[in-house]
Amino acid sequence: MSSLKLRVLSATGLFAFFGPIALISHFNDDFTNGNGIPCIFKKLTGYPCPGCGITRSCAALSHLHFRDSIHFHVIPSILLIVAILALIFPSKVLRINRAANQRLLSLSLQNHMILGFSLFSVAIAADVARVVTGFYPA
Repeated sequence: MSSLKLRVLSATGLFAFFGPIALISHFNDDFTNGNGIPCIFKKLTGYPCPGCGITRSCAALSHLHFRDSIHFHVIPSILLIVAILALIFPSKVLRINRAANQRLLSLSLQNHMILGFSLFSVAIAADVARVVTGFYPA
């Protein structure tokens, strides 16, 4: 796959992911005020789920408020950085992706379950740390 084709695909993916969120949140301040999509987990327990804040983070990114975006949730900022790197260095990102896919395909079902549980545990631990330290916005 040519470098130009990879850049076009990366740019298309970037706009397909962030474009609709940016348009909706740019004209609707409810997302940055915390009145956007309700979280059932937070309503039931009073604690934010690992995904709480992603919509507000994307809304903050659409307004180019990077500090607020990281404050709401770090994942969209990381995805934006990865997408920009894919635009700048498409062949390097593709090579890394192929190597990671080969490693994942060689894992057994048990190892896939362990990997998934580990990633979920890290997400929960990071979310608990955000809540305990008061870094999670109200």
